[in-house]
Amino acid sequence: MLRVNNGTPRPVTVDRPFLEKHPDIVARYLAVLLRTATWAAEHPAEVVNLLLPEDGGISAEDIVGSHGKDVHLSFTPTLSEEYIRGLEVQKDFLHEGGYFADDFDIRDWVVHEPLEAAKKLVEAQQGFGNFPDNIAA
Repeated sequence: MLRVNNGTPRPVTVDRPFLEKHPDIVARYLAVLLRTATWAAEHPAEVVNLLLPEDGGISAEDIVGSHGKDVHLSFTPTLSEEYIRGLEVQKDFLHEGGYFADDFDIRDWVVHEPLEAAKKLVEAQQGFGNFPDNIAA
């Protein structure tokens, strides 16, 4: 909860009617994110380099200092209890600050099925080669 701010945690959001009409597209998108997270976990130096701004002025050490030494492990989409609690903290802050009038339960907003379907897709894709050369999403 120490890192909760306007960008952390960062949810993947989808319009509910779109999700209901195209659950396969949402699952495939999430599968790509899961595979990307696997790649990132195995390539910490490359992840830090990818996070460097194009205009310079910030070093790899600055990235590690601001994002933590395990930044390469932070890309896996999750709906863990800690993650959902982080979303609640964000939502409560915005509600209490008057950014929206009507409060809601964040747990009514979270849908678990697309991520579960994405995990199954990734498991089924294991024989298709390594990311990023062959994405079978």
